Amino acid sequence: MWDAVARFTNEIRASEFMSDMISRRDAYGSEGVMGALDCATLYGLTRWLRPMVLVESGGFIGMSSAFILKALADEKLAASKLYSIDSLPRQRHREAGMPLFFSY
Repeated sequence: MWDAVARFTNEIRASEFMSDMISRRDAYGSEGVMGALDCATLYGLTRWLRPMVLVESGGFIGMSSAFILKALADEKLAASKLYSIDSLPRQRHREAGMPLFFSY
């Protein structure tokens, strides 16, 4: 199991997607946001598990959502669903100057 997760993790860490997402994150400050290793591990686990339904809470600026969705796309799991629950309304995100990387 962990060999497969490590392979997926190394693949995403070397990707342009990772560089782009970390640059976007850093442009708004990284306090309270997932680190690069966290994102890569989440990506690797999602690819390995190949879930049909995922639920996450506290999406904040969307780092975990982005890596989960990237993993689902790379595995061609178009039928899989991600449900993100965040108590901070979109308007408050905008007022605080926080990006919304993805719109659902």
